[in-house]
Amino acid sequence: MYANREPIQESPCDICRPEFRDDNMDALRIYDLVKYQYIMSMSGAVDVNHMAVWKAIEKYGIKNERETFEKVLTLCRWHINEMAKRRES
Repeated sequence: MYANREPIQESPCDICRPEFRDDNMDALRIYDLVKYQYIMSMSGAVDVNHMAVWKAIEKYGIKNERETFEKVLTLCRWHINEMAKRRES
């Protein structure tokens, strides 16, 4: 997209993309496993399947289970809100 602009520009993603912190890596790993386990309604995703999140946390032997669970839910809520914004526009 940016390469086709006049004058040619670099994508800002490399500049503004946040770095993943080590204390969030477990949550990101679990989110990557369960990101398609959404509970759906007629208007789209409403939540992630909590049982799937807990099972993934258990299977991968995550030490900070509750903290990781909360971080995964936060990430899923953010993603659901982003999907809703795209649907509305």
